[in-house]
Amino acid sequence: MKDIFPELDRHLSSLGAAEGRWDVLALEDVAPPALAGWYRGYEGTVARKRRPVLVAVHEGLKPDVVVDHATRFSHLLGSAPVFAFPSLDREFARRLRAARIDFVVPRRLVHLPPRFVLLPETGYSEPPERLPAHLSPTAQLVLLWLLQAPDGGGWKEFGTLRKRLVPNRVYLTLAVQELERRDFAETRRDGLRKSVRPAGTRRAVWTSAQEALSSPVLRTRRVVKAPAGLPAAGLTALARLSRVNDAPPRCVAALRRSLAFKTDSERRYDGDVVQEWKYDPRLLAPAGGGTVDPLSLFLSLRTETDPRVQSALGECLETIRW
Repeated sequence: MKDIFPELDRHLSSLGAAEGRWDVLALEDVAPPALAGWYRGYEGTVARKRRPVLVAVHEGLKPDVVVDHATRFSHLLGSAPVFAFPSLDREFARRLRAARIDFVVPRRLVHLPPRFVLLPETGYSEPPERLPAHLSPTAQLVLLWLLQAPDGGGWKEFGTLRKRLVPNRVYLTLAVQELERRDFAETRRDGLRKSVRPAGTRRAVWTSAQEALSSPVLRTRRVVKAPAGLPAAGLTALARLSRVNDAPPRCVAALRRSLAFKTDSERRYDGDVVQEWKYDPRLLAPAGGGTVDPLSLFLSLRTETDPRVQSALGECLETIRW
């Protein structure tokens, strides 16, 4: 997301609404990471008062969330903050005004009553498009890899993701943009190199992303014997990653349409179970583990009602090095 602070400084200074120098606020020193990570903090003389200014650095904020953040930061910083956004639609701005929250959209909207209030009709943006209920398969693949990468949740270069996950540059870019719009990931550029990482701690991102994640399983097939080399999935994998007992049939996972079975090899009531996935399970499978990754396994089984399965899934997640 573009850094709008320089533009904000110029705009407020030109209006006479900001004076003197700005100090940087280390929000991470006073607020929990899940709260501080939404903004960059500054302090300056705004509308003739020394006040904190919080510049949004991620998309996806909603009015009720900002109202909650305003209350919490007022307590933590000792003064009501001014919020700065790259854009605001009319309804968002109305909600902030109703909650008596001051805000600025550089060069477009200023709400610093009573003296500095500029809210022209042309300053509002169009309401954001409603996001789909679930991530696309490629975006889910990238996010799950970022959350489980063995070398931690640091910056990963796009080149690395292209080698390991998504060779097509366009598809990878679109997937990362999708994650950024939902504030599950953030990017940075260093010269020609672009990198991405989870937008917060990996456990926190996993928790916030679960509603947007879906089961990787598209359909299941029964065959006499599943091909060799496929990672274990379903209850077969869960038994290997937890203390729940294994039970037939054996279950494995494969990318959709990657396997062709002869008609006489398919079964209805017996044989192995092959799950056809929306992304290649081998891309996320732990090295040498022989199973699908724990997070995809959780998503594929989270609707199971058996309490033993749910307990085993919790045990499985505890094996992840968040």
